[in-house]
Amino acid sequence: MATDSSPLSVSLFSSLFLILLAILSSGSLTISSHGFSIREATVAELQLAFKQNKLTSRQLVEFYLGEIHRLNPVLRGVIEVNPDALHLADKADTERKVKAQSSLLGLQGIPVLASLSEWAHFRGAAPSGWCARSGQGKNPYVLSADPCYSSSGSAISVAANMVAVTLGTETDGSILCPSSYNSVVGIKPTVGLTSRDGVIPISPKLDTVGPMCRTVADAVYVLDAIVGFDRNDAATRESSKYIPLGGYKQFLKTYGLKKKRLGIVRNPFVVKGSVVTKVFEHHIQTMRQRGAVVVDNLKIANIDDILNSNASGELLTLLAEFKVSLNSYLKGLVASPVRSLADVIAFNNKFSKLEKIKEYGQILFEAAQVTEGIDSDVKEAYSNLAKLSRNGLEKLMRENKLDAVVTPRANFARVLAIGGYPGISVPAGYDSNGVPFGICFGGLKGTEPKLIEIAYGLNPVLRGVIEVNPDALHLADKADQERNARAPSSLLPGLHGIPVLVKDNIATKDNKMNTTAGSFALLGSIVPRNAFVVTKLINAGAIILGKASLSEWANFRGLAPSGWCARSEQGKNPYVLSADTCGSSSGSAVSVAANMASVTLGTETDGSILCPSSYNSVVGIKPTVGLTSRDGVIPITPKQDTIGPMCRTVADAVYVLDAIVGFDRNDEATREASKYIPRGGYKQFLKQCGLKRKRLGIVRNPFVVEGSEVAEVFEHHIQTMRQRGAVVVDNLTIANIDDILDASGSGELVTFLAEFKLSLNAYLKGLVSSPVKSLADVMAFNNKFSKLEKIKEYGQMLFEAAQATEGIDSGVQEAYSNLARLSKYGLEKLMRENKLDAAVTTGANFATVLAIGGYPGINVPAGYDSNGVPFGICFGGLKGTEPKLIESAYGFEQATKIRKPVSFKH
Repeated sequence: MATDSSPLSVSLFSSLFLILLAILSSGSLTISSHGFSIREATVAELQLAFKQNKLTSRQLVEFYLGEIHRLNPVLRGVIEVNPDALHLADKADTERKVKAQSSLLGLQGIPVLASLSEWAHFRGAAPSGWCARSGQGKNPYVLSADPCYSSSGSAISVAANMVAVTLGTETDGSILCPSSYNSVVGIKPTVGLTSRDGVIPISPKLDTVGPMCRTVADAVYVLDAIVGFDRNDAATRESSKYIPLGGYKQFLKTYGLKKKRLGIVRNPFVVKGSVVTKVFEHHIQTMRQRGAVVVDNLKIANIDDILNSNASGELLTLLAEFKVSLNSYLKGLVASPVRSLADVIAFNNKFSKLEKIKEYGQILFEAAQVTEGIDSDVKEAYSNLAKLSRNGLEKLMRENKLDAVVTPRANFARVLAIGGYPGISVPAGYDSNGVPFGICFGGLKGTEPKLIEIAYGLNPVLRGVIEVNPDALHLADKADQERNARAPSSLLPGLHGIPVLVKDNIATKDNKMNTTAGSFALLGSIVPRNAFVVTKLINAGAIILGKASLSEWANFRGLAPSGWCARSEQGKNPYVLSADTCGSSSGSAVSVAANMASVTLGTETDGSILCPSSYNSVVGIKPTVGLTSRDGVIPITPKQDTIGPMCRTVADAVYVLDAIVGFDRNDEATREASKYIPRGGYKQFLKQCGLKRKRLGIVRNPFVVEGSEVAEVFEHHIQTMRQRGAVVVDNLTIANIDDILDASGSGELVTFLAEFKLSLNAYLKGLVSSPVKSLADVMAFNNKFSKLEKIKEYGQMLFEAAQATEGIDSGVQEAYSNLARLSKYGLEKLMRENKLDAAVTTGANFATVLAIGGYPGINVPAGYDSNGVPFGICFGGLKGTEPKLIESAYGFEQATKIRKPVSFKH
């Protein structure tokens, strides 16, 4: 798509394409010299890596040229690679060295890709994604699914991590539709906001060029780079008035949905009862919760005529304009085998097998060729399209004072196309077959700022984070300054500049965040100081990024599902959105699994680190009780509560563990447990050969279900451990295991109820201020605000049972004795009689065995079931045996390397 251009002119699009080339990424590959992962890297991350000298443009181009060779034969998203790419990369690297960082352009050294269906899908009946030069492009999520419309190659390439950012073109749906079907962000700008000069045209009335990226932020960075007036495209003169002073990045606001008026147009875009519709309803609710005013069930006048390209006159205008515009474009080329549409038609007939004319035809070409310019019929069609737009979307927007119209998928594209209006598609979910779909935000000309705020503000479905530290960027800048000023780097603490999310039951005092255990009852309460583990993290140089969501009150209130709390609602498993997130530290696991944080902290009483780590494919370390202080942590029971790291690797978890262990005068349990901390810390036990000579006891009953997928994988892992030098003692049985796993029969529940009331009351009384001062007050709050806290749905029976207790009476003391006896004659006896270094089971059901004795455990990702739901392997031991468990867990992780990126399946 383009207007006339002189033979020597260089378009903005062409300049970008020559300067910047496709970055293609793969799997979990990294540039090993610096450990920087290219997969899913954003523009901001690439810029930071350049700035920190972790990455060069040459490394990017060399790395991705190899990936094009590997991936493109299947996906066919790339037609050509710039032969000057390495030279241009070297030039960018040189400029980066000699110029001040502030003088470099926003996309300096960032490669870009563009691709399409043949003739922008305006030739005949070829399927989306097909062109003669590269063959059939494939949807990278479901290879048999539609990649959708002409910018499919751009969408495929960026979705499959074959590129960081791409450009697409749209006449009617060719950015929005492939973005929706390939789960990427696509921005279709107001016509004329980006120049079409040098772009093969269809229609100067509708054609536009826009970014297609994995994130809204990346798309906006690219948009800022490509908008502007161009004397070779008259449409840019009028549209350039819409470009805001300071560009579009300023509209990347977390709270962008707040006070926005959003119109929901259901007919004919929403199909009742479909998976897409169910997810769309969820997103509407999310938008309301984020402060948007939703105006539902709106109708666009004459929508059937608008969507019928024959009735509206759209097709007639496209045919006439295509012939005129293409002939002009071809005549402006310095050299070309064809000089007119008639020449192209003749070429296709001559080389019909090459161009698959028999299969796909060229009926649109032939129809365009018989047109005779912009005649009276075409002008009448223009008038009709203008009237349909004026009385349709424009009237709807103005009468309802809307900031945007919202629909699922991309069928709304035609409404936007005929008026030259902008739209943004954002990934919204996946249907029952795993095919992605998006949500489309559309507006009137020049409303990109509002659309960007809305699209960026749409909260992801995972709900792993409750609050973000408002000082996080300031603290990051401070860390960067310290790193620049101090040398050598060994002088800096171990977690210097590393962002950490902490579970929302861990107190944070000085960074403007709440500590609420996910409940509105504690919103606005003021803690007297940071939790001891938070102080330790800060002393280690970490940046407290925010608060991770959790199962409300650490899953100790009623019958709410794992991952639910009133403040952030239902958390989602990032691998399979419908799957269990498991345990109370679910937000910590979800967030680190989905790369929303580098590392996280969780808490465990019975399973709340180990279980979410297993279900969300991360590493979780549940330390010996007392190894980490519980001071400043909203309690359940001092006998079993512990705080531990949840990370993507064993090494990361160990670095965090080293930072948070230690004696704290405010937690008596740390006095006894601190004797277990090894001189030199825990990092020394990260040994590749950690499994060698370890005696590992396999406890099958009742944890391993014979014949299951998990059992089959577990057998394979047992064999791997043997091959790595472990001595495997199989088929061990823990005495009284059924009693141990029965919280009522063992006495565990009795102790929980009594200790929770005492411990929570003590915690609440110690707050500087709080809306509630006792468990009774919390229950009264919940009853008063029952809709907010969903008391009718989930109840608070555990609270009620705890409130009825009367301290540590004889019944509780008897329960203590029974739990001690079950541990002594259960796991302790098993470990000592078999001289074990660790007991090993699948999943996290072993957590209760470890919990009642205050023993440590480590979960490591072990596999994925047939639905894609992760599961882990658990290494458990006696008090203070973290060194042996770390050696075993790290040795297993390095031998298997099971973990893979999240998939967001439904």
